Amino acid sequence: MQSLFNRRLMGLLVSVILTFCPPVTFPKALAQDTRFTYQGRLDVEGAPYAGNAEFLPTLWDAPHDGSKVADNAPPTLVIGVSNGLFTLPLDFGASFPGAARWLQLEVRTVLGPFTLLIPRQPLTPTPYAITAGSLAGTLPATRLGGPVPSANLAGTYSGVLTFDNPANQFTGSGAGLTALNASQLTSGTVTDARLAANLARTNQVWLLGGNAGTTPGTHFIGTRDNQPLELRANNLRGFRLEPTASNTVNIVAGWSGNHVATGVIGAVVAGGGAPLYWDRAQTNAVTADFGVVGGGAMNTAGHMSVVAGGHWNTVSGGVSAVGGGAGNQVFDSFAVISGGYLNLAKGMYSTLGGGRENRVEGEVATVGGGYYNRALAEGVTVCGGNANTASGWRGSIGGGSGNAVVGSYGTVPGGHYNFATNFAFAAGYRAKANHDGAFVWADATNADFASTAPNQFLIRASGGVGIGGAPTNALLDVKGDVRLNDNDLRLRGGTDVFQGLGWYGSGKPFAGLTPDGPALYGWAGGVLGTHRGGARAVLQWRDGKVGVGRTPAANALEVEGNASKTAAGSWLANSDARIKQDIATVTNAIETLSRVRLVSFRYTDAYRAAHPGIEDRRYLNVVAQEFAEVFPDYVQPGGEKLPDGSDILQVDAHPLTIYTAAAVQELSRRLDEERAANAALRDRVARLEQLIEQLLK
Repeated sequence: MQSLFNRRLMGLLVSVILTFCPPVTFPKALAQDTRFTYQGRLDVEGAPYAGNAEFLPTLWDAPHDGSKVADNAPPTLVIGVSNGLFTLPLDFGASFPGAARWLQLEVRTVLGPFTLLIPRQPLTPTPYAITAGSLAGTLPATRLGGPVPSANLAGTYSGVLTFDNPANQFTGSGAGLTALNASQLTSGTVTDARLAANLARTNQVWLLGGNAGTTPGTHFIGTRDNQPLELRANNLRGFRLEPTASNTVNIVAGWSGNHVATGVIGAVVAGGGAPLYWDRAQTNAVTADFGVVGGGAMNTAGHMSVVAGGHWNTVSGGVSAVGGGAGNQVFDSFAVISGGYLNLAKGMYSTLGGGRENRVEGEVATVGGGYYNRALAEGVTVCGGNANTASGWRGSIGGGSGNAVVGSYGTVPGGHYNFATNFAFAAGYRAKANHDGAFVWADATNADFASTAPNQFLIRASGGVGIGGAPTNALLDVKGDVRLNDNDLRLRGGTDVFQGLGWYGSGKPFAGLTPDGPALYGWAGGVLGTHRGGARAVLQWRDGKVGVGRTPAANALEVEGNASKTAAGSWLANSDARIKQDIATVTNAIETLSRVRLVSFRYTDAYRAAHPGIEDRRYLNVVAQEFAEVFPDYVQPGGEKLPDGSDILQVDAHPLTIYTAAAVQELSRRLDEERAANAALRDRVARLEQLIEQLLK
């Protein structure tokens, strides 16, 4: 829409057409018509316009500024324009008393504001005249209205005749004319000698072609009284020197609407500004002493401050600057915004490099650029990135996005969604150094990784940490020796410090022992090493009881789950006759075994939860309480407790092996006896069969 009104009137042709009322005859009263026509040409973007256009003509008493004399009747005219040419019927009434008049035109071709066509055009209308040639001899001079044709004037007129219309023109030698002054001369040359002493000579003015023989400090263009000096182009003010009460001169250039506030000294508006741009006036202004606006539009500079250019920038703090951009604001002293868009600096000595919608509100703080970054405390720095906030005293953020430093001297070098407090460091992704002095580095895992105490050094690296080389199948891989210097290696997380591996020896005993070697320990104790001063290897776990897969409680060796060997064979026990007494043969084995119930079963959910190695399947064994009724000496507490505090019983199933062997022996003896009895019966049956056969013959 804006470009549609960027039009100017090209090759304007002005003509005044005299119109006449219908002829009348004496003695009827005469009437004068005030209408006249105006012809012109309208170009749009360098080409003749064609179509309808709406014109707003007004009549003025000066070529620029001045006062409006009259509106047209009607006020606006919709006229067809063909090949750029148009004709306007104008009627301003009795608005031509003889003083000069200028026509101002405004035009629009679509609905919207009118566009002013400049400059105004001077009008020299010929008043409406009635041909009075035939009435010259009979019509009194008092009845004449309008001009008399020159053909009807001749001879000598002896009466007093006053020509008071500035439009009057005379042709001739001018002989006999007296009482003329220089203002009545319209052509010709008057030598300096013919001019009065109070009139300027050619060596006293600046000529269009320039002056020669000037003296610096003596000759100048300007004013001697307390009035500004203006330079204009096309009658539009482009440069203004404004005197001040402190004997300084303010400089205002560019659009005439640019200004320096009243009472301000040493100010400069170097240019820019516009009366109507983006539907509003674009004014550059200086509001305090020694401010400077270099150009652009809608810029404002305060005390000893500079706005170099751009649009809609404001410096209200002293000795501050905005380099350019748009919508930037400096509210405090000694602050700088280099450019960008909608940036704000409020802290003294703050710096904002550019970017968009960044804010610096702390003293001696810096935002290098980026987007939506905040530096809110003294001495903080945000180098760039997006949506980063440093609010801790002298904290820093190197870049990235969504990072925050809330504590003093905290640091986030970059990354995303990291957080650091006092003297803390956070980097990577979602690293949270929530405690003073914490160092937290987080990998790209999409989850928070946070410190839990002050002065921690935390690393989340799901790909592993390598020292001396890349990690290989380990979260921490050290290519070289690791020395603990007699300290322990903790094997559990959290607060559990009772599971680990370390050196114990002289001056550092373990459970009363000095193994002088590595100790593997858990909550209930344990040693792995060489007993100091002894020849035996020590593997101890709770008073000498060793557990495999479980903590020993009642037996020297306790195994959680199955146990196996690499080759076939039995577990051996001492069975030498020389260490035995009261030896007796096992009897009644079959009857004893018949009292033992062999069962299949599944362990309870609660017991399996306490022993993850136990599967949810059916097992074969006996019931301890039932087994105790047959073999009471082979059932004992195993050291584990039920939730009610009672013992969980263990079974030594070895008697089943012995009694099974004894039962086999008993069955073998019984089988031998049965075989002998069967043989005797077979002999008796054979003899009976022989006797029967003899009897039947």
